[in-house]
Amino acid sequence: MVYLKIVMQKQTHNNKRKRSLIKFALVLAVLLLYAGFTINQYGVTAGLSVTGLTWAFFVFATPIADAGFLLAFPIRLIVGVRMLYTQIAVWIFGAVLVAYYVLTDSPVFAKTGLLELFHTILVTPWPLWLILILSFIGTLVTILFDDDVVDVVGSKQKNKRFLKKRHQIYLTIAIFLLTLLVYVLLLRLTHTSISLF
Repeated sequence: MVYLKIVMQKQTHNNKRKRSLIKFALVLAVLLLYAGFTINQYGVTAGLSVTGLTWAFFVFATPIADAGFLLAFPIRLIVGVRMLYTQIAVWIFGAVLVAYYVLTDSPVFAKTGLLELFHTILVTPWPLWLILILSFIGTLVTILFDDDVVDVVGSKQKNKRFLKKRHQIYLTIAIFLLTLLVYVLLLRLTHTSISLF
């Protein structure tokens, strides 16, 4: 009986690792496709800059850890540290990247509507940095709960796991919705428009 329990735990761990690898491959594929598009649209240097800053936008201005997952997942596999520590490394790398482009007053921010919005958020501490703070909290919640929403959806024992983790799932959803609401309110209050196309 104990042997069966150990085997089942090992299979659950392997399934979780497999789902993480698939998630990583999908996020990486989207990034590479986007990089190809931006390089084709703006040239190699500007295209890579647009891709890097777009990645940084999703690291700093959204309440989920998926953009950081591109660096955090390989670091975690190689070094074997917890996701929280790899995410700190991602934030440091992203901060250096963003600081370079903001301090050099780069024209790259004018290339897309999303980057114009990101630049506006970055250079308007009050009240738009509330978006960054709320996104930071949302990312921490996502990391600390170890993507339980994905685990529950992929689990064969959905009902049992959902009952155990529902408060964490509700909190994650609430933070995401709160961030979306704050985005809309702050952008309207500051008369910031979003022209994505």
